[in-house]
Amino acid sequence: PERPWQLGDLARSANLDPAYLSRLFRRDVGLAPMAYLARIRAEHDF
Repeated sequence: PERPWQLGDLARSANLDPAYLSRLFRRDVGLAPMAYLARIRAEHDF
C-alpha cells in the first residue's frame, strides 16, 4: 500500500466497525489485526 495499513482502513474495506473487526479477528486468529500484520512482516523479513 501507499501508506501503512490502519485498522480503520481494513474495517472500512470489510464494511465493519473497527472494534467488531478486531474482536472477530482476535477470536479467529488469536492476535489483534495489527499484531498479526507485524508478525507476518517480521517473518517475511527473515
